[in-house]
Amino acid sequence: MFYLIGINKALHNISIASFIEQRKSIDAVIGDPLRFLYFSSIGIAVLLLVFTFRNPRSVVFITVLLSFACILGDMTLAITKSIPLNEIINNYPANNYMDMQTLRSEWLSYISLRGAIAITGLLILLSGFLIESFQNAASGERS
Repeated sequence: MFYLIGINKALHNISIASFIEQRKSIDAVIGDPLRFLYFSSIGIAVLLLVFTFRNPRSVVFITVLLSFACILGDMTLAITKSIPLNEIINNYPANNYMDMQTLRSEWLSYISLRGAIAITGLLILLSGFLIESFQNAASGERS
């Protein structure tokens, strides 16, 4: 959400040197915690899919499955796009990569897309549990 609201535009407005410095500093701190969060999210989603599989037409199963697809989509983009761009940024200037303006724009577009996917997955997951709880409450009132 942070990148979608304003950091994207702010990072376009700073110098390339500042952008690179900021990215290197963040990458050094955030890498391991993010890996843990991603693998934990996948594990929890798989467990929820296993527990809700007995009723594959239920709102919870469908929304967990869609949310799981969002996690996998985000991870795929991270592995195939964001991490390779981070490596170029983290090795600059030793790698002699010339077009850092384009690289920054590309990195920001992928991080924004990944943020949108993650938020969508979270909203889908939350909506499934809310709908299920409302349905249970409504069926409890009819009993």
